[in-house]
Amino acid sequence: MKKVILILSILALDVFAVDCIRATFNAYVMLYTIYSEDYEGLRTDSMYVDKGSSIYASKDYWTGNHLDSVIEYGKSSDSEEWENRVNLMNRTATVTQEGDLKKYTILDDGEIDSEYFIFLDKDSLYYKEGIEDDTIYIKNDTLHRDHGEETIVKDADNENKCYDKDRDNNVWMTYEYETRGDTLIQKRTHQDGGKVLITFMVPVDSNSTTTIQRKVRPAIIPEKAKHFDLLGRPTKGKYTVDFLK
Repeated sequence: MKKVILILSILALDVFAVDCIRATFNAYVMLYTIYSEDYEGLRTDSMYVDKGSSIYASKDYWTGNHLDSVIEYGKSSDSEEWENRVNLMNRTATVTQEGDLKKYTILDDGEIDSEYFIFLDKDSLYYKEGIEDDTIYIKNDTLHRDHGEETIVKDADNENKCYDKDRDNNVWMTYEYETRGDTLIQKRTHQDGGKVLITFMVPVDSNSTTTIQRKVRPAIIPEKAKHFDLLGRPTKGKYTVDFLK
C-alpha cells in the first residue's frame, strides 16, 4: 500500500513531468507480470484506438489481478453504425519460482494456453517463451529491446515524449505520456499510417482487489462514442453490462 501511495503522490505533485523511458519500461513490465499475485504497479483500465479505417474503445473489468471481461465498442470509418461486444475472459495464471526465474503458466478454461519465464530487476526485464527470448533494459537513459534491435530515446525538449527507433535508426513509433489524477495515459502513434493507441493505466495494490478511486477528467473521445465516459469506460445505460462483484 505504501508503494501505491508513493506512486499517487508523485503523479499528483508532478502532473506534467513523466519520465517517458521509465514509464515505457513499466508498461512492458505490466504486460509480462500482471498475473502475479504480489503484483504492484500499473494496470490497464481502458483503451482508445484510431486506425484511420476504424475507431475502437475498450474497458477492462478486473477482480484482483484477474481480467474478468472486456467491453469493446467501435465502428469503421465508412459506417455510421457503432457496435458493442462483451468478451468474458476465462484466463487464469499460476506463478512459480524456478531459480532466478519466475515461471508463468497461463490457463484458458483450465487448459494450458502458454508458459513463459521472466527475470526482473529495477532496470531490466528478461522474457523467454519456448525458443524465443527477449531482454528489455534501461542503459544511458535509453530503453533497449534486444528483440528487433529497438531503442527508445527521449525527445530533447520534452521529457513526456520519446521515440522508438528500429535497427536502422528510423523512428517507427512515438510515445507520449500525461497524468490525470492517478491515471497514467500513454499515447502511441505509429509513423506508418498514423495509427494512434491511447491506453489509460491506473496503479493497483496487491493487497486490494480494487483500484484506487479517482476523479474523472476530460479526455478526447469521438462524439459518436457517447456511451463511454471521459476515461473510456462504458457509461450506465444501453451499453452497460453488470458483472459479478
